[in-house]
Amino acid sequence: MKSLPFFAALSFATGCAATDESAPDAPPPEPGDLSTPGDAKADVASRVTMRGDVSFGQPVSGAFVEDLQFEAFALRVRAGAPFSLEVTRSGTTRALDPVLFVYGPKTAAGYGTAAWKRDDDAGWGKFPRLKGLVAPVTGEYLVVLGTGDGQGRGAYRLAATCDGGDCAAPASVLPTACPEAVAAGVVACVGAQVFDPGLGPDAIDHPTPEEALETCVDAEAFARSWDALCAAAPDAACDAPFEDVFTAVAPLCRAVLAPVVRRETCAFGDTWRGIRRAPGLAVTRERTARQVSHFQGREGAQVVAAMVAAGHTDVRTPGEALARADGQEIHLVDLWHEGAGKAYLGVEFGAGDTSVGAILPAGETTVAVVNSDGGLYDCRVPRGPRGADCTETADCAAGLTCQGRSEASGLGRCVSQSQRPGAGEPCSLSKACGTDTGLVCAGLTRAPQDGLCTPAWMQDTFRPALTAPLRSEPGTPGLTVPVDVRGLATVDMDVWLDLTLTPDATGGLVVRLVHPTGQAVTVYEGRNGPEGLWLSQTVLGFSGDEYVNGAWAVQIEDRAGVGLTIETLSLTIGSRWD
Repeated sequence: MKSLPFFAALSFATGCAATDESAPDAPPPEPGDLSTPGDAKADVASRVTMRGDVSFGQPVSGAFVEDLQFEAFALRVRAGAPFSLEVTRSGTTRALDPVLFVYGPKTAAGYGTAAWKRDDDAGWGKFPRLKGLVAPVTGEYLVVLGTGDGQGRGAYRLAATCDGGDCAAPASVLPTACPEAVAAGVVACVGAQVFDPGLGPDAIDHPTPEEALETCVDAEAFARSWDALCAAAPDAACDAPFEDVFTAVAPLCRAVLAPVVRRETCAFGDTWRGIRRAPGLAVTRERTARQVSHFQGREGAQVVAAMVAAGHTDVRTPGEALARADGQEIHLVDLWHEGAGKAYLGVEFGAGDTSVGAILPAGETTVAVVNSDGGLYDCRVPRGPRGADCTETADCAAGLTCQGRSEASGLGRCVSQSQRPGAGEPCSLSKACGTDTGLVCAGLTRAPQDGLCTPAWMQDTFRPALTAPLRSEPGTPGLTVPVDVRGLATVDMDVWLDLTLTPDATGGLVVRLVHPTGQAVTVYEGRNGPEGLWLSQTVLGFSGDEYVNGAWAVQIEDRAGVGLTIETLSLTIGSRWD
């Protein structure tokens, strides 16, 4: 049927019969026929009045009181079950000429625009009846009632009857956590927006991770992720009405993924404390300023900008900034963003019982990310092309080389192997390498006063592919978490392990780090209560002569089998050429 505007549909239904008695009866109007010319038909649910649910053996009643009124009820049906629908003689105005439509099954996009089944007068008198229906899939269908001429008035009673077996669809069991596949889709969506290749690494047009997350968990984007999950691995929740799924699951995904997307898409990670272990980011120098003379170059202006970004909008001078900071101390951290090949300055100070500040490009006063209570927000600096996964140099941007392929994954990383001034020169805990040349002081875990300046890409942080905490259930001996290391030079020089876990109860724990060769080093052994374990320490014991890229692993032995949850895990490795 052609799409008709409201008054055209009405005149089509009534006017022709009045002027030409020999003309056939006009077909009854359908909800989808009320779209205006030139407009795409909207889902039927937007053109009817939803009256709730109808269940098998429990009739529902209503009344038509205006022109072109459509009443709709949701019916959940099990696939393959025979059932019938009818407007009953009892409870329905005798002169009424109802019309019955069935739409669906419902998907994330709605019930559709075309009726699956329809009837005008197969029942008693002018009443409709649909017998022998068999739902093609388990799900929710929309039963819609209208009137034959669009002008009927009177009461109706609608009944759904199961003609054999159990017709009702099983109750939906909605997820109580963000499903892994949906989480992965949301994280990928956020990454695609934050990492838009058409924008430069410092473009203000980059959405922040927070902005991108809101876009990627709206109904339309969430529906794509949910449909992909149900197409690949359908379960009982896939039969649930999408509104129920979205209302229950989207907030769960938003909450659990907020720190994940900040950590995975921002060059600086998600916390101030975590910048020392953010992939592609190197701390090249740290110091504390206690008087204005300690600021170098434009650092005074940068400190003021950081103060303003942190909410101290009345601060105008470096002296006022120092006076405002707890203890009149401001912590300055020089950072090298290897992903973009650019230097940054981190400014941090105490304000009561919290840590605040900002990170700015070196020598600039434009804030790149804000430190609020130790968390990093409003980041517009993505990871950048350096450090991207690759299988060959052709996968990398111009000037970059695919380096350090892992035998486990077959992946390397795109790195810049261009000559860097100062590379190879000695350094130590008290003598840093250049802060703006992309060098780090390596080897300090083995000899604190005998380091070597190496390109920053030779040191990086690696994490397991997680979007949710890892869990070892009570009664199990623990778990092993693989960490794929790639993109480094040839042999290890420094190794750090950062781990946060929470045991369910008091018990003995052993944490080991395993090299790709199979060599294991015990990092921690002891007895812990349910308050948890936090490790952030160097790991000594590896030879430094074995190939560094490959499948490392963190083994956690739960000797009492109390059960535990890994909250965070990262492995930072510095390398050198053999």
